Parts: sequence; structure tokens; C-alpha cells
Amino acid sequence: MRRFLEKIYKISGFLSAFSLIASCLIVFAQVLGRIIDKLYKFFTGEVIGLMVPSAADFIGCLLVSASFFGLAFTLNNRQHIRVKIVIEQVGSGWQKLLECFSYSTAVIVSGYFSYYTYYLMVDSLEFSEVTPGIIPIPLWIPQLAMLIGVAFFMIAAIDGLIKNLSPASKAPVNN
Repeated sequence: MRRFLEKIYKISGFLSAFSLIASCLIVFAQVLGRIIDKLYKFFTGEVIGLMVPSAADFIGCLLVSASFFGLAFTLNNRQHIRVKIVIEQVGSGWQKLLECFSYSTAVIVSGYFSYYTYYLMVDSLEFSEVTPGIIPIPLWIPQLAMLIGVAFFMIAAIDGLIKNLSPASKAPVNN
């Protein structure tokens, strides 16, 4: 089971990194197109009009994907922003209690978010909602990425809570 969970977290991290790289490539293509346009105009006086259609829409969808896919990976690797100043100042028993409280809160919030993200995605599918750009992107696609990412996050939070509640676990190690 541990290997399966670790695989989910790695896939989530990979999808997040892939989304960031893809958004960087789109920005690079857009900038390169503008540079070529400016140079062409400088030498010929005309504009080619090179651009990536709906670049902002694609980048927005990719950044949503990167953000939500990255949640589980960073939580599993203990890289989420935490209130370390409080956790480091209390005894190990309190540290475990605070960690359990934070994981429990994360499970509840991510469960709530998953539930409503699912219904948001269903609405977008039902009403065929798309982005307003040149290339219409169905909104259910980035919403599906949100749903998968927050569901993975909920799994990671449940996993963290179980690890913290197990009798073998000690106070969390602060990285």
C-alpha cells in the first residue's frame, strides 16, 4: 500500500512539473513570436502577426493543474508552509497533537473542496462551458485537474494523519 501511495504522490508531482514546463514553453513561444515580429517589422516595415492563440487561457489552465497536482506531492514531502514557529516551541506530545489537528483539518477541507469541485465540473460539462479565448477550452478539463489534485491531496492528508496517529510514530521531524 505504501508503494502505491508513493507512486500517486510521484505522479502528482510529475504532472505538476509537466504543467509548469508546458506553461513556460507557451510563454517562450509567445515571446519568441513577438521578437520575430519586431525584427521583421524593423527590416520590412510589415508585421507577420506571430502569436500563440489563447495563450493566456492555456497558461491559466496549466497553472491550475500545476498548483493542484503539486499539493499531494509537497504535503507528502513535508514542504507545505507550516507554522513552524509554534510547532517547534511546544513539546513532542503537543507537536503530535498539532500535526493531527492540521491533518484532520486538511482532510475535512479537501473533502469539502473535492465534493464541490466535482459538482462544478459536472455543471461545466452539462452546460458546455468554455473559455472565452480564440480557442475555446472546455472548462471541465482544468476542473478535472483540480478535482484529481485535491483528491490526491486528501489522500495524502489521510495518509499523514494515519502516520501521525500510529503508535510507532514520534514527534514530526521539522525539515
